[in-house]
Formats: sequence, structure tokens, C-alpha cells
Amino acid sequence: MVGLASNVYARLFDRPAVTTMIPGILLLVPGSIGFRSLFNLLERDVLSGVETAFRVALVGISIVAGLFVANVLVRPRKFDQFDD
Repeated sequence: MVGLASNVYARLFDRPAVTTMIPGILLLVPGSIGFRSLFNLLERDVLSGVETAFRVALVGISIVAGLFVANVLVRPRKFDQFDD
């Protein structure tokens, strides 16, 4: 939804999609889950640590896949580097 909304914003207002995409993605990044995984590994709870690390990887892959799908459904505006 973040990617779709950002691409629609970019198309409607002729602005870069990144201005709305980055704050939205920052809310989705699983930083606390990664710290929990590291903490479990340092506490010698290897099974729980690896399971949580796998969950972090899945969430990260899901975010990237969602952005790819959003770019396919609503194309972002074209950036012309020679436009004044």
C-alpha cells in the first residue's frame, strides 16, 4: 500500500515518489525483531535466535516484493535528467 500510494502521489503531483515512500517504509522495517534475534543468540538460545532472524529476513523480502508489485501496478513518474 505504501508503494502504491507513493506512486499515485508522484503521478498526481509530479513529485518524486521517494518523499512519501521512505517514511512509510521506515515504519515497516523490523528493527526490534532483529535486536530480539541478536539478543537470543547472545543468550545462547540458538533455536529462537535463528527463528527470529528468519522472520526478519521474511519481513525484509516481503517489503521489497511489495515495492516491486507496486511499481508494476502503478508505474512511477519518469525522471528526465535533462528537464529544467
